[in-house]
Amino acid sequence: MKSLPFFALALVGLSGCHELQDVLDVVSPRPVSLEHKPATTGGALHVTADDRFVIMADPNVDVLTVADVSTDEIVAEVPLPPSSEPARIVDGTDGRIHVVLRGRGRLATVSLPEGDVVEREVCPEPRGLARDDERILVACVGGDVVVLDASPEVAEPLARWRVEPDLRDVVIVDGEVFVTTFRKPALLRLDEAGAVVERFEPQLDTVAMGPASPTVAWRTRVLPDGRVAMLHQLSFSGDLGGGDVPEAGQPRVYYGGPDFCGGGVVDHALTFFDVSKAGEMAVDAEMRVTGLVLAVDFDVSLDGQLTVVSSNGHLLTSVSAVGEGQPACGSPFLPATSVAYDASGRAYYVDELGLNRTGVEGEPGLQLVTRVAPDNTGHRIFHQSSAGAPIACASCHPEGRDDGHVWMFARGPRRTHALLGSTAGTAPYHWEGDIHSFSALMDEVYTERMRGRRLSDAEMAAVEHWMTKTLRPLRVARAADTNAVARGRTLYEDDVVGCASCHEGRGLTLSYDVGTGGTFQPPPLFGLRLRTPLMHDGCADSIRGRFSTDCGGGDQHGKTSHLTEDELGDLLAYLESL
Repeated sequence: MKSLPFFALALVGLSGCHELQDVLDVVSPRPVSLEHKPATTGGALHVTADDRFVIMADPNVDVLTVADVSTDEIVAEVPLPPSSEPARIVDGTDGRIHVVLRGRGRLATVSLPEGDVVEREVCPEPRGLARDDERILVACVGGDVVVLDASPEVAEPLARWRVEPDLRDVVIVDGEVFVTTFRKPALLRLDEAGAVVERFEPQLDTVAMGPASPTVAWRTRVLPDGRVAMLHQLSFSGDLGGGDVPEAGQPRVYYGGPDFCGGGVVDHALTFFDVSKAGEMAVDAEMRVTGLVLAVDFDVSLDGQLTVVSSNGHLLTSVSAVGEGQPACGSPFLPATSVAYDASGRAYYVDELGLNRTGVEGEPGLQLVTRVAPDNTGHRIFHQSSAGAPIACASCHPEGRDDGHVWMFARGPRRTHALLGSTAGTAPYHWEGDIHSFSALMDEVYTERMRGRRLSDAEMAAVEHWMTKTLRPLRVARAADTNAVARGRTLYEDDVVGCASCHEGRGLTLSYDVGTGGTFQPPPLFGLRLRTPLMHDGCADSIRGRFSTDCGGGDQHGKTSHLTEDELGDLLAYLESL
C-alpha cells in the first residue's frame, strides 16, 4: 500500500479560519469532462461490526471494494449492474453485508469476501438502511419503510409501513425504530406497526448572519453511547436585504463572504438526540459547524473522536466538545464524501483519490484503493465551493434537487427552485422568468451572488449538461388507486380546469399571473408530492394546501371551485402520481 503522510492531516486539531487561497486550488479550471457522475449523497462506507472488513460503495463506477482491516489488502471488488448507485451499507448475517442500490430501487445482499450478490426489489428510490436480528429496514424517498427478512432468500417484504414522504435514514436503538426526513430534518419514533408516535426536530435556529432554519439532514447515526446524532444544514431565514436589489455599482452578493469560519447563508450543525425514554425524546447536545461546504457524512470512534467530511474539508473534534455553545470551524482538506472508524480509532475516507486510511500513534496514513473518481466538470462545479463564499450550488440543491427552504429576498419570499425537470428547454429562468439564458443564470448566481470566478462557455455548458442529462429523475411508487389517478388525469387535461395548458409543453417557458401576487413561470410537476412546500413563496405545505383560498390563487390558477370533494381527491391522486 502506498504511504500518504498527507492524510495524517486528518488527525491534526482544528486549524483556524480558512484563507481564501486554501480553496482556490480545489476549484481551479480543468479540462472540461462529461463523464457520468451521479449527484453526491455521501455515507457510502462501512466497517463491519467484527472489525474485519471495510467496504467502499462507489456510485460512480458501480463497484463495491472490500479491504481487510488487519492487512490493508483489497480482498474483493464486486461489480454491480450499471446505474446501481450503491450507498448505505449494514452488516448482515453469516458473513454478508446489505447495500442499498439507489439507482435500481433494490437491496443487494453480498457475501464476503466471495462477492456473491442477491438482489431484492424494495422501492423506486431507497435511501436509509438498518438491521436488527431478524429484519432489514429500508427507508424510501416516497415515504415507505420496507421491512425485509434478514435472509435474502425471502424476496417478498414482511411489511411496508407508510410513514411520510422524503425519508432519509433509519436507525434502530434498543429494538426501537427511528427514521429521519431529509429536507426538513426530523427524527421520528415508530411503533411496532410503523406509525409515528413521537417527532422531534433540531432546535438550533441561528447562523452567523442571524435567524436560521434546520434543513437537509444528510446523515444520522447511532453513537456508541446510544444517542442518535444528526448532521444537517442550517439555512438563513432572515431578510437578505439589499443584496437582491443592490446599490449602483455594488456586487449582488448575499450568499456570504470569503471568511469561511464566519459562515454564510448555509451552515451545518450536529444535533444529538436522547431517545432512551419513550415520550421524552429530546435534544441532548448541539453544535453549529462552520467552514465546511456540503458536509455529507460523519462518524464517531469508540473513544469519542468525531469527524465530519465535506466537499472542501473536514472537522475533527471530540463528542465531549459538542454542546459547549461555541461553533466549531472545519479545516481545509481534500474533498471527501464518506468516513468510518474502525475499532482501533483509525478513520477511513473516500475522496477524489479513492479509499484512504489515517494512522494512529504516529503511523502514516495509507491509500488503500487508487480509483480516481470520474471528473465531470458540471458535477464538480455544482458540488464545490465557488471559492468566494462558503456555499455550493448543492447547498441549496442537495442531490441536484432542492432544500425546500423559503428565502426572504427584497422582492418577497421565494422558495428554492426544484431543478429536476425545470431547466432543459424552459428558459427564461427563476420564478419571474427574468433570466433569459443558462449562461446568464450562472453569471448571476454563481459569479455575482456566490463570488465565483466567471465560468467559460464550455464549463457553463457542462453544468447545464450535468443538470439536464445526468441527474436521475425523481421516482415515485405506483399509486394504489389507479382508477382515481385515471379520473384525475382526465380532470387535469380538461379545458375548463386548465392545468395542462400551463404545466405542459410550451407553457413551461411562459409566465402567468394566476392570482398569487405577481407574474410567475409555472414549474413542471414531476415528483410534486416530494417537493413541498409548493408555490413561489412556499405557502402550501401540501398539494391540497395549494388549493386553499389563501394560497393558490383561486380560480385564476386553474378553475377548480366547481369540483366536488371526490373530484378534487381524484385530481390530487393524479398530481401525487407524477
